Amino acid sequence: MEEILAKAAKYINQAIEITRLFDDENLSSLAVFYAHLAQIYEKQGYLDNALQSFNQALTIGIKFFGKHHAIIARIYNSIGMFYKDQGKLEQAAKYVNRALKINIQLYSKAHPYVANLYNDLWMVYKEQGNLEEATDHLNQALKINLKLYGNNYPFVAVIYNNLGEIYKVQGKLEKAAESFSQSIQIGSQLFGKNHLTLATDYNNLGGLYMEKGDLKQASKYIKKAFKINSKLDGENHTLKASLYNNLGQLYQAQGKLKQAANYTHQALEIDLKLHDENHPKVAAYYCNLGKIYLEQEKLEEAAKYAKQATAIDVRLYGDNHFALAADYNNLGQIYHKQGDLDQAGNFAKKSLKINIKLYGENSYQAAINYNNLGTIYLSKEELGYAAKYIEKALAINLKLFSENHPETAKCFSNLGQIYKARGDLGKAIEYTEKTLRIDIGLYSENHPEVADDYYILSRVYQEQGNLAMAAKHAHQGLQIDIRHYSENHSIVAKDYNHLGMIYQEQGDLEKAVDYTKKALRSSIATNGIHHPEVATINSNLQKLKSLFPTSEVKTTPLLKRQGKSTGRKTSS
Repeated sequence: MEEILAKAAKYINQAIEITRLFDDENLSSLAVFYAHLAQIYEKQGYLDNALQSFNQALTIGIKFFGKHHAIIARIYNSIGMFYKDQGKLEQAAKYVNRALKINIQLYSKAHPYVANLYNDLWMVYKEQGNLEEATDHLNQALKINLKLYGNNYPFVAVIYNNLGEIYKVQGKLEKAAESFSQSIQIGSQLFGKNHLTLATDYNNLGGLYMEKGDLKQASKYIKKAFKINSKLDGENHTLKASLYNNLGQLYQAQGKLKQAANYTHQALEIDLKLHDENHPKVAAYYCNLGKIYLEQEKLEEAAKYAKQATAIDVRLYGDNHFALAADYNNLGQIYHKQGDLDQAGNFAKKSLKINIKLYGENSYQAAINYNNLGTIYLSKEELGYAAKYIEKALAINLKLFSENHPETAKCFSNLGQIYKARGDLGKAIEYTEKTLRIDIGLYSENHPEVADDYYILSRVYQEQGNLAMAAKHAHQGLQIDIRHYSENHSIVAKDYNHLGMIYQEQGDLEKAVDYTKKALRSSIATNGIHHPEVATINSNLQKLKSLFPTSEVKTTPLLKRQGKSTGRKTSS
């Protein structure tokens, strides 16, 4: 591809040199040549050269055609989309609107050129976070195309796909599914079942089913898209990057975090080659990597990627954009996990403020913020505020999704923890068992979310004094976590440590020692010798030694040499 672009640039430059040999009357064609050259330079990544060529095209074009000419409209639109691709959205909107104004004057509103510009503007407004303008411009484009061509027309399929994207961002998931399905139906009739247009539609529909919590359907459509896209020439293609990203999110939802990180890194690598770092897609992939590493409890890596995403998005959009809301939410969760509850609360509130402004107080985006704020107040032991925010989130999610949805399950789980903190253990068990039933229905038995439910249930039964049930659920969670994370993972270490404490309470000191040793080995392998978690687990082991001096409890030699006496997943 690079060789083809280099040849194209060479031949257009030769055409420009030849044209300049003639008198001024023939120079008008230079405007078109420079516009084409600019687009080639952009694809090559020579952005300064591209902008210079666009400006030359515009200057020559206005000189020969005046300001209100179809060629000038085309150049304005090309410059606008150039700025959009660089993330300079105000400039993009300015130039595309100039093109739209000229074409409406030249052709009237019901013209294909006008419809195309409405479609281009929706992309700009969507990335600005101006969702009402985006939806309005898309519907204008759809109205014109339906009038001109009827339903079975390629661009109508594109518009339905774009409407699906905007409805998804707005949280209108049923409307989004309807629009994506219409796009697929038209595309299948026009192109057959193995066309790249269908790959884009299937990819988007798969992403939508992930939002709805239906991972089987999500997997089905993403794999369909991947199968079609595998026939695409070349590795560095924006659709391939999007597919890798969606596969990463699918594996994350399935609890396969290593695969999730791997696919998201592949998506990032492709788009870094296609764009520079200050690009919306690059920021989105950094944000997704932050979420994956947060779930893996690799908090330094999580914070690094979350901050990179935030820095790019602030440069691109300022402070009121849905991408910033996702970044701030992500940072809030990382600070929460790190124990910095004030910072966690600050970022959660920043995210909530943006989402309320963009989507309203009863949107699913706001519900996620309310739930996260509730967990922060739970960690602060401010149970009144915790219950207020989580109940607000639950009411929104029940209205939007019904009970069988991941976000609803999280609310039930968090309410269970509030009841546990209040000492109402019967209610705590009721809500946690409800969460468990939903998660098993969504994910199957062998999923980290289900393991987390078992762990929380175990803790409640332990506090209730029902140690047999506590041990049973702790073992169920442990087996799932070992399958997903292997023995050497901080979550597995916490499972082992928790079981050690249960057996200690039961008076079975040999098993208590055995599981606490396993916890210590796993934590050292995962975190290194100086980690606070290692110190906590080793401290538990020393206490067991004092209770059972005849056992073979020994300080781990590595810890002994260091002269140190040194700790499940923090539920959100």
